[in-house]
Amino acid sequence: MKEEEKIIQKCGKKNPFEVPQGYFEGFTQQLMEKLPEQPTDTVGEQTEYTITPWQRIKPLLYLAAMFVGLTVCVRGIFPEQPNEEKASTESLAVSNEEEMDAVVEYAMLEMDNYTIYQYLTETE
Repeated sequence: MKEEEKIIQKCGKKNPFEVPQGYFEGFTQQLMEKLPEQPTDTVGEQTEYTITPWQRIKPLLYLAAMFVGLTVCVRGIFPEQPNEEKASTESLAVSNEEEMDAVVEYAMLEMDNYTIYQYLTETE
């Protein structure tokens, strides 16, 4: 705070920057005179643009490239398993399910309701 007071005493509070007298009075006219002339369109008239075939195809090409890149990335992260592994995994799952069904059926025939109730409450 003391430094700020020293600066105020030394320089004062007067703003050293000023705008010259009459600067903004003819500013717009002077600026318009400095700009190069361009043809003006009539109000409501639209200029006609021609679209080239490349401009029509470019978005579709970019979209296709995006999907190809995405496919390559996904295949790099998750490579496809060979068919032998798929077949063995599927048969293993089926055989496990069949075995479990057989064991459950056998257990249900041999157990009475009280034993089944005990088993269910112990496993939870």
